[in-house]
Amino acid sequence: MHKELSRALSAIDDARTEYSDQRSRLQATGDSASDMSLPDIASDAYESNNGRTFFQWVEIGIALTLPLIIFGVIALAFFFWMASR
Repeated sequence: MHKELSRALSAIDDARTEYSDQRSRLQATGDSASDMSLPDIASDAYESNNGRTFFQWVEIGIALTLPLIIFGVIALAFFFWMASR
């Protein structure tokens, strides 16, 4: 699994490098009359955190899982109460 992940990340890095090279070539040979610009490369697009800190993400995670935790505690309490009868 680790080997496949490393291979995939290497392929992504190679593709990013190839894209950057081709993009720079196109910009160098492009017409100056053309107003259309090439899209910028987002180096950390998959690492975007939307401006939130780690602790804000922890709070969001707790807020999203709190109903499940409460339901689980109630279900366990009900199960043990029924098992003791």
